Amino acid sequence: MSYLHPGSIKNHTIRPFLHVKCLLILLSGWICFSCSSPKQKKRDVAFDSLVTSVNAMLKTNADSAIINSAELCSMAAAGGDDAQRYEAALLRGKAFQTAKINDSALIYYRKMRILAFRLNDTLKILQTCNTLGSLFIDMGSNDSVGFWYRRGLKLAKAAGDSSYVAGFSANIGLFYSQNGQSDSAMKCFSEAARYYENQSDLGNMAQTYRNIGNLFLNQRLYRKANQYYSLAILINRKAGNLLESGTDYTNMAVSHMMMGSDSARYYYQEALKIITAYGTMANLMPVKFNYANYLKEHGKLEEAEKSYVEVLQISKANNIVQGQMYSLNQLGRTEAIRKNSLNANAFFQEAIGLAERNKLTTDLVQFYREAFEGNMELRNVDLALSYFKKWEHLNDSLKTIAQMDAVLKYQALYENQVLETKVHDLNTHVRLQRSRNIIIALILLALLLLVSGLFILLFFRKRQSDQKRKMAEQQAFQSKQETMLKQAELEKKTLEHKLKEEEVDRLELEVNLKEQELVYQSLITTELNHVNRSVQEKLGQFQYRFPKKADQEEFSQLLSEIIRDASRNPMNDFEVMFKQMHGGFSEKLLAICPDFSRSELQICALLRLNLSSKDIARIANLSLATIEGTRHHIRKKLGLDQKESLTSYLIQL
Repeated sequence: MSYLHPGSIKNHTIRPFLHVKCLLILLSGWICFSCSSPKQKKRDVAFDSLVTSVNAMLKTNADSAIINSAELCSMAAAGGDDAQRYEAALLRGKAFQTAKINDSALIYYRKMRILAFRLNDTLKILQTCNTLGSLFIDMGSNDSVGFWYRRGLKLAKAAGDSSYVAGFSANIGLFYSQNGQSDSAMKCFSEAARYYENQSDLGNMAQTYRNIGNLFLNQRLYRKANQYYSLAILINRKAGNLLESGTDYTNMAVSHMMMGSDSARYYYQEALKIITAYGTMANLMPVKFNYANYLKEHGKLEEAEKSYVEVLQISKANNIVQGQMYSLNQLGRTEAIRKNSLNANAFFQEAIGLAERNKLTTDLVQFYREAFEGNMELRNVDLALSYFKKWEHLNDSLKTIAQMDAVLKYQALYENQVLETKVHDLNTHVRLQRSRNIIIALILLALLLLVSGLFILLFFRKRQSDQKRKMAEQQAFQSKQETMLKQAELEKKTLEHKLKEEEVDRLELEVNLKEQELVYQSLITTELNHVNRSVQEKLGQFQYRFPKKADQEEFSQLLSEIIRDASRNPMNDFEVMFKQMHGGFSEKLLAICPDFSRSELQICALLRLNLSSKDIARIANLSLATIEGTRHHIRKKLGLDQKESLTSYLIQL
């Protein structure tokens, strides 16, 4: 079983909550970047180049990766930032882990963890959890494996990243599976498969189905295992991962072999075809080895021997010690089945020699046991007893070493837990201190905002008060101006009224004067007419007393002029002048009563001038009785009562 590695995840670093702070940080970063020396830029390029080289070495040569990662750590410590130091620690830890130097790898992974939390970078923290989990798998520390994978899963769910949630769920499922917790493992695998299906991640989904198949295979539920292996094959083919489908065919073959089904041969052959076409010798060798075991168990010794020989040749060509030892051991068992003691023990001795030379104690124990069982089948009792004693002695030594390793492992685990507790307490203290600082900063900010708010409030209140005062003054000024304007308008109207009254009085006075003048002129004209008549009467008898005829004619002419002036009616001139003064008076009377005569209209005009009957009689050259009679007729035509004044009525008309 292989542990899954989650894909990329977005950086969920907690961002500052003040825009101003963000702008200041960006500005300072830009200044630092723009002001950085060419030497620093060259160092960054060299660092990135060395990172690429170490990543390539991790796949081929762990020793070179260790050497170059040391240089990488030196560069990061000399002039790099925390991100570069984190990357250097990660690669150096991976180099030691690849070289199986797990204690040194743990040291650098712990440095990486501290840097990840210092950077407060969710991606790096999740990567740290996954890396530590994989290391503790190699170290066999199940408690630490479960701790780091569960922590990573919790953080991934909090970050809301589906890819990491799926990856950690699958890894925890493998952890449960290896510890015999099948139900918990199945639950985690199902959750991971659901996430991968939602993301359409076919590769990891096929890997998860393969892990579920392995889970059922370990429970000897072979039919269910085959169902999930079939699903994995279909998905890998759909995704174009043909080499991975070869692995699933191999698992199908193992499952059918466990079931005792002849279909195992078909699935092995399919796996070999695919891996031969798309894989490497390293991929092909274990499949050939398992296929040879299948053939051996089913009595096809020649085919099995041929496959073991191919595995041995591949292992020798690629310097794979494990492949050489196990193929030689199985060739020995095959020869033992054939009852060929000489060849069998030659293969056993060669496998044991390789294990001894490479100090592979665990494998050596197995080979002693295999040689013992093979010689028992060959009835070589003495040789079998010799192998048995060696196996028993080495096995006891291994048990003692295993016990010591267990003690050391638990001691290291205890120390690791103590250290992690201290780190956790330190992180808790740092978080509490940071929270206190944030709270203090928030309180100070709140106080600053409160004081600023009070100042702003006072400023606006003062501004509002000043505006109200100015508006009141402006309104008072406007009101005063309006009052003055109204007063001036009133005075103007009063003055105009007075002027109009004075004008009316003046006009009335002029009218009265003109009326008086008209009356006086009429009276004078009348008197002159009387005088002219009297002069005519008195001078008429003197016409013929002049001795000369010329004088008589001249006197006669003068007398004619006097007679002409005396005979002129003064009412004609009066009527013309009255119409100029009171135009429309006669028309109003005629509108009331069209029967008025000219003499009656003249009498009405004289009455309009407020003249007495006596004066009217003198002007009109009529008797008083005639005037009174005319007045009576006028009153009757106007329909006036006796109590009403005719003169007042005519004046108001």
